[in-house]
Parts: sequence; structure tokens; C-alpha cells
Amino acid sequence: MRLARGHNSLMLPDVLALIPARAGSKRIPGKNARLLGGKVLAQWTFDAALSSQRIGKILLSTDDAELAELAKESDIAVLDRPVELAGDHATSVDVALHALDSERAAGRNWEVLCLLQPTSPFRDAGRIDEGLELLSSRPDIAAIVGAATPAHHPLHCLIENKDGHLVQVAAVDDQETTSRSQDFPSAWALTGSLYAIRNAVLREHRSFLPPACLPLACDAPGESIDIDWPQDFERAEAHLQALQARSR
Repeated sequence: MRLARGHNSLMLPDVLALIPARAGSKRIPGKNARLLGGKVLAQWTFDAALSSQRIGKILLSTDDAELAELAKESDIAVLDRPVELAGDHATSVDVALHALDSERAAGRNWEVLCLLQPTSPFRDAGRIDEGLELLSSRPDIAAIVGAATPAHHPLHCLIENKDGHLVQVAAVDDQETTSRSQDFPSAWALTGSLYAIRNAVLREHRSFLPPACLPLACDAPGESIDIDWPQDFERAEAHLQALQARSR
């Protein structure tokens, strides 16, 4: 029988899952509470976290009363986010450290923080536990980040120099511009779906991308969708419709 979430027991994994979901958004007002596929956007991440076997406690950091109530209905703990951490200039690191400090003040100093952004609603089944297992099995690694293979290798991209001229990134990076694609180092694009990091490392480096960080391949259909603009909602709805069509 599985213990209840938030129970202070050594039997539970030493992992705090943090879901940051503020009320404000300039590009998509109220986006975390907006419906996607008939379900509140944040609920997709609530459900993914609840399905994990390697999370000791799930905590929603929010200033949104509607989301707070929804989280409590799902048996997810809620941390009221202060005004200074609810604006556009507050970083995910600031929000994470606020959560860790609040937990420490309550008597729990978690070893690992797992940040799950609600703007990345689609995670392959078991993906969270896969990332946490990878971090647990590698004591030499400081963090794991969800990442996907980019559509185009960054060394094939062009940048504009100070004269307004186009220069191939490979040339700036001291790579041969004529190099074959298969000779380039592996490239990854962050999905935003999962960041797992050791508490002490986050405090030291104040970054979710510290030294000794590994990618977790998140290349399943839909996993790279990150809802930041209105058209991203359209992509997400189209993804769900495609899934429904395939299941018929």
C-alpha cells in the first residue's frame, strides 16, 4: 500500500516535485487555468506527477486561487507564492529556492528538486520516473533535464554579425563549415517538461543547467510542445486530435 503524499517518512523518495504556475501571463492571460482537451492545462502536469513512483511530495507554487483549489482536490500541497515571485522578472530558480526554503522551515530538507512546468503538458508515460532513476543511479551527475532532438542542428544555423552579415554558427564555433552533419556533436533542445537537480547543487549554482548535467530524451510525440504563445495551444489541441484519430 502506498503512503499518502506529503507523509514525512523515510519510506518515501527524497524528491520534491515542484509545479510553478502563476496567475499572470502577458502572452496568454490565465493560461495555466485554460482548458486543453477539456482539462485545465495545469491538471495535465498534476496527473503526470501523481503517477510517479519516485516523488515524495508534490507542491504547487501559485498565486492563483483557482489552481490552488484544483491542486487540493487532487491531494497536491499548495504553497502561496508571494507577490515578488509572481511577476515577469521572477526566475524559476527563485521560485524553486523559495519552495525549498519553505519546506526546510517546516522540517524537511529534500535531496532532489524536480521542477515540472505546466506549460509542457505532454510527458510520455513513466518519463518523470525515468529521469529521477537516471539521476539516482549516477551520483556523479548533478542534474537531469528533459530535452528533444532539434529539427535543425544549431551548427547549421546562421547568425547576424555586428556588420549585419550572415555567418554560419559552425564557423563561429570553430567548426569546419563544410563538416558533415554526422560529424557534429549531439545537439539537444530543452523541452521544459522536467528538470531534476540536487538541492545542494541548485543552491550553489543557482541554475538548472549546472556542470555535470545530462539530457533525458523526450522525443515522444507531443513532448516538445511548450505552451508559450496562443498558437502553441493550437498545436497542442491538434496533437490531441491526432491521438484520438489514431485510437479509433
